[in-house]
Amino acid sequence: MTIIAPVWWLAMVYFGLHMVFGVLMKAAVLGITLGMFVISAPIVAFLGNKIGRSLKPLLAY
Repeated sequence: MTIIAPVWWLAMVYFGLHMVFGVLMKAAVLGITLGMFVISAPIVAFLGNKIGRSLKPLLAY
């Protein structure tokens, strides 16, 4: 029992850390993806607006 207990405890700690790091990695990836979208959305809208304004005169003719 004294030999098995530390191994079991280490296994539990390892799997616990593995789960925590897995969740953190998923959260980080999700956060970065959302962050990139939030940052890029106004830029894309601004560029789209500029391109749209520059194309309107061409389409009017």
